[in-house]
Amino acid sequence: MMPKRTLKVERLGRVEYDAGLAIQKQTEASVLTGAQTDTLLLLEHPHTLTLGRRAADDAIIAPDEVLKARGVTVFETNRGGKVTYHGLGQIVGYPIIKLSPDREDVHRYVRDLEEVLIRALSDFGIDAFGIKGGCTSRAGSRRTVLR
Repeated sequence: MMPKRTLKVERLGRVEYDAGLAIQKQTEASVLTGAQTDTLLLLEHPHTLTLGRRAADDAIIAPDEVLKARGVTVFETNRGGKVTYHGLGQIVGYPIIKLSPDREDVHRYVRDLEEVLIRALSDFGIDAFGIKGGCTSRAGSRRTVLR
């Protein structure tokens, strides 16, 4: 039988991306030292495009002045992936947990987490699906388009 674990959920509201990243790093340090239990950060970011390590130089086609006029911040990150849009009303969950030795494969963990979220949404009658070749899920058929 697996030992019971506790997950602290922190609802942070609207947080700028760089401030959210700092909170994640602080939380990670606390969780890894045992000063804090596993934590799920829930928040939303203002209009932000993050560029991951695999983002092409021409990944964003809108000119800088258009992005600025529309209040969109562009943030380069050392995370995997290409370009991700974060925006108002889009709740983001950042799980910061100690993975057991048999779960240290981060890609496997993300795929498993995606499957759990898809099943949970299904329990509420929300159709969601994963995107083959990526670590992202979508609910419904609408896409967010920045205009």
